[in-house]
Amino acid sequence: MDLMLFHNKLYVDQEVSKQKNKIIKKLKHNKETFGVYVITLSMNPEDELDIYPSYVLRQKEYIDREIIVVGIASDQDKAMELLTDMADDCFDEMGTISFRQFFRL
Repeated sequence: MDLMLFHNKLYVDQEVSKQKNKIIKKLKHNKETFGVYVITLSMNPEDELDIYPSYVLRQKEYIDREIIVVGIASDQDKAMELLTDMADDCFDEMGTISFRQFFRL
């Protein structure tokens, strides 16, 4: 069973889109992806999303956890821009900001 899942509404920035499949493959196989940031549904039920530098997800405490990736960015600033895009789309579609509901649709 894959513990790192990639949502079908996956948000990526322009740089990542050029190598999206290669980056996803590296992330799934716990390989280094320099400079890449990953946006996930939060593992904490009280939070909505988490943003991690990809190397964090290679640590032991994350390897055996189910992680649902909803965004991949080439740097931290781009991750914040993707988060803004997600919030805009979520609000436009649902009239509220609830990422857990938005990505469960």
